[in-house]
Amino acid sequence: MTHLSKRDCKIKEQIQSFIKENDIQSAGDIQNALKKRFASTVQEFMEAELDTHLGYAKHDAKNLLLLCPYHYYGFDEFANRGR
Repeated sequence: MTHLSKRDCKIKEQIQSFIKENDIQSAGDIQNALKKRFASTVQEFMEAELDTHLGYAKHDAKNLLLLCPYHYYGFDEFANRGR
């Protein structure tokens, strides 16, 4: 039996945990689990990039009210503004 480093033991534990959590039985199961993990990771990266670009989080209502004149003024007041 070879001696594994702490890092290698940690990686092995993570892989075993991944197998249990995703009920891996075949190569297809691995592929599907990795697709889901990859898709959710890309989604999180895109949302973080958008939050950074816009300067506020997706569901940050306080900032949305400040940025959207329809909500800030009320639709009727905004529509009649400048007339």
